[in-house]
Amino acid sequence: MAPVARPVKEVDRSNKPPLKVRIVRRFYRTGAASNKRSLEIVFHDSEGGRITGIVKSLNLELLDNRFVQDVIGKVTEIHNPQEKEFSGKRARLIEIVLEDLSGRQVSATLWGNYVDEILTFEGNLKAGPPVLILQLCRAEVYRGE
Repeated sequence: MAPVARPVKEVDRSNKPPLKVRIVRRFYRTGAASNKRSLEIVFHDSEGGRITGIVKSLNLELLDNRFVQDVIGKVTEIHNPQEKEFSGKRARLIEIVLEDLSGRQVSATLWGNYVDEILTFEGNLKAGPPVLILQLCRAEVYRGE
């Protein structure tokens, strides 16, 4: 049986329980004494507790940055859903385009149950384009883009 996640407030030097947290902020810092770059990450739990983690410059190259992308934008395009085969399995996907406040656009592909969710949401729109927030999405090249 997996250990039960505990709140951040229970963490101290002698007690390091398993946590269930999400990244709410991340930023790079350069040390004043040494010009080494590090990554500081602020985590948040469901009870509002916060804890900070630091990835030292030595370990930065080991970090997989594809999984820590947040995207916020209005949905400007929703393409037709598709079914494709990947690694011998059928998968449903839908491509959308998001635009941020400065006009930059990014294409995103939603998979699985998210296809039905975005289509249902699109059918229930009453006013204006929806704003979509994608947190911790996986950034990869798809179809050369």
